[in-house]
Amino acid sequence: MNAGPNGAEATPDGVVRRPPRRHRLAIVVLLLSFVMLAAGACTRGDVDEVSSPSQTTGTTGPQQGDDLTSGAAETPPSTGSTTTTEPPCAPLRPGDDPQAVVDGAGAGRTICFEPGRFERFSVIPLDGQHFQGVPGTVLDGLGETTHAFSTTAERKADDVTIEGLEITGYASQQRCELFRSDCSGAPVRGGVVHPHVELDIDAVPDVLVEAASSLRWTVIGNHIHDNLGTGISVGEAMRIEDNRIIGNSHLGIGGGTVGDLVIVGNEIVGNSHDERVPPNWESGQIKLGFVHDSSISVNRFSGVGPVIWCDIQCTNIEISDNSIDNIIGGRAVAIFYEVSENARIEGNVIDNVHGACTPADGVGVLLSESRDVVVTNNTITNAESSVLVQQIDRNRFSGDISHWAVTVTPDTDRLWVTRNLTITDNVLGPTTDGCEDAPGGRVGLLVEDVGNHPNTENVAPEVTFSNNDFAGTEESVAFLWPTSPTPLTFAEWTALGHS
Repeated sequence: MNAGPNGAEATPDGVVRRPPRRHRLAIVVLLLSFVMLAAGACTRGDVDEVSSPSQTTGTTGPQQGDDLTSGAAETPPSTGSTTTTEPPCAPLRPGDDPQAVVDGAGAGRTICFEPGRFERFSVIPLDGQHFQGVPGTVLDGLGETTHAFSTTAERKADDVTIEGLEITGYASQQRCELFRSDCSGAPVRGGVVHPHVELDIDAVPDVLVEAASSLRWTVIGNHIHDNLGTGISVGEAMRIEDNRIIGNSHLGIGGGTVGDLVIVGNEIVGNSHDERVPPNWESGQIKLGFVHDSSISVNRFSGVGPVIWCDIQCTNIEISDNSIDNIIGGRAVAIFYEVSENARIEGNVIDNVHGACTPADGVGVLLSESRDVVVTNNTITNAESSVLVQQIDRNRFSGDISHWAVTVTPDTDRLWVTRNLTITDNVLGPTTDGCEDAPGGRVGLLVEDVGNHPNTENVAPEVTFSNNDFAGTEESVAFLWPTSPTPLTFAEWTALGHS
């Protein structure tokens, strides 16, 4: 028989018989397989022309029978470049020289602490370094080392992160201001975490801190406790978040002459317990000065007051949604905004603030010689004074710290006099343990030296109370006001247009 097209067969009698359908399909598949194999061979041939060592270098690869396990086979030629991967972090172990590790790691690297106690640890970081601790990592100054992390005017570092460390036992340098005598021997200033900030008195309040400070430090998730001095000294554009700052002798957080500061989500408790620290001078949980465009929010506080104290030329400050309770001793004030301007104090919950029963002690919110401040939607209970506005003549204190601004600011009236204060929509009271002259607590404006000093006159029209809820304590609250030599009743006070 002769094969015809498509696998058909011709019989001797000339009749062409095609194979069964299933046979025809098998033939088609077989033909397609041959086509694909041929195409693959062509492709491999193209690659071999380019990359085969036998064609490009004249050498031959292993031949049949060669021993491929003997090591005699040739290695493909090197491309001439070697890629190395830097370890993700530079390890730091107890007993290492920490500054040598920091300098050896270089800028921008993460320094990974291993668990253990790092005694007398102290470093000056490089730009962009991230110091990462783990549970069990403890930095201990042993009462001898001043700072755990710091910079200097000659060696600054920006964008440093300090995270996950327990820092204790540091002893910040003792310093007493020349114009004060009551701070002798007190451990003040400094800071366990201390980015260098240089204060130029002649430039205040228009100082350009970006040229004098290490910038944009982040201090997050640390336990900073039982240090002699201040826990954290602030720097320009610093973020202090989710730390436990407890039992430091002078302040939890202190410093100033910076802006864009964020203090959020921290537990700040029991600082300023050293009796050598004067309660009216840089004491309490937070004390800041010359700070602008910053926020203090969603923190929890307890301990000696003042708790949040912003003093002298603080500008554009938000103090919001903080929880402040059990403030007893020192200058017992929960929020103290003094000789400053442009603030919003909102949504804070303040309870149990007790001092010496003087009008400006034991206060929930105290505004002193400030301007353009809104106090709104706060809840203040069990305070000797819930909200108090105080006006005194600052220019008479020639030896006080306030001489800084008096000296360099010709417009002292603008800086020191109360202007445009609004206290609205707050819950103020009740007070269960008031003072003898005000068993339900106080609220209002207290002015000293009216008639004797021109910058203390006519401040009453600048203060507005409205829509506040006194929680049923109206009959027992002492409503102070400069128009009366004695506290006003609620009816007398509201007759002035307040509520």
